[in-house]
Amino acid sequence: LKFAGNIDLSKIKKSNLTQIEIESFFIGTAGLLSNLKYRDEYIEQIKEKWEVLKTKYKPVIMNKAEWNFFRLRPQNFPTIRMAYASSFCVELLYNNLFKRVILCFEKSINAGKDLINLFLDIPLSGYWKNHYVFGKEITGNIKSIGQERVRDIITNVVLPLLYFYAEQFGRNNLKEKVTEYYFSAKEGSENEVTRVMQKQLNIKSKTISDSQGLIHLHNFYCVKGKCDECVIGKQVFEKDSVKDVLKIILY
Repeated sequence: LKFAGNIDLSKIKKSNLTQIEIESFFIGTAGLLSNLKYRDEYIEQIKEKWEVLKTKYKPVIMNKAEWNFFRLRPQNFPTIRMAYASSFCVELLYNNLFKRVILCFEKSINAGKDLINLFLDIPLSGYWKNHYVFGKEITGNIKSIGQERVRDIITNVVLPLLYFYAEQFGRNNLKEKVTEYYFSAKEGSENEVTRVMQKQLNIKSKTISDSQGLIHLHNFYCVKGKCDECVIGKQVFEKDSVKDVLKIILY
């Protein structure tokens, strides 16, 4: 979120930046070029472009230490996410990605599958097809970020944006399909919060909306100690089986 707040897409589109320029701007703004010890043709190229772009746009540059590589799958490394974000930006600004997303809901028989494939098919640029990090080439071909990350993007970015768009422009059919997908699509992954919440409440999260509901409860009630304001919390803590009432609050 902090990185996204530092990026103004309207300026990028107005300047008609190329993919390599967008990559240098994103990676530089993320702070990932700071004290970079590796050198190759690509690195020198984006460093050169970054010097021009940071002078022109004056972005708020993040600290490199804010990014975590530890215990992540290589496909989820910040460097790959920046490369993917750059390609995503190119598709969004220049290749009608948003229109194609809408068509997934309006025309597709299986919107969920087609939506995931649409985002997985966004290509990484040449350098990042065989580099997870700077200066270390790998054998094989890196196709994209992981499917789990794509599902997160769809859940947390695409669906809210589509719903807002449909509501603002009176696209009722699109709004209904987005809503139906949100309440029926199966959840493909879990995180620490949803695992803890499911165990505490003795339920199984089956859909995207179930998981989002659990995360909302955790963030706005459990960790704030507002159990007495939560209907579910009142019912859960009345049961004899619940002995550690601070388990979620202290998570």
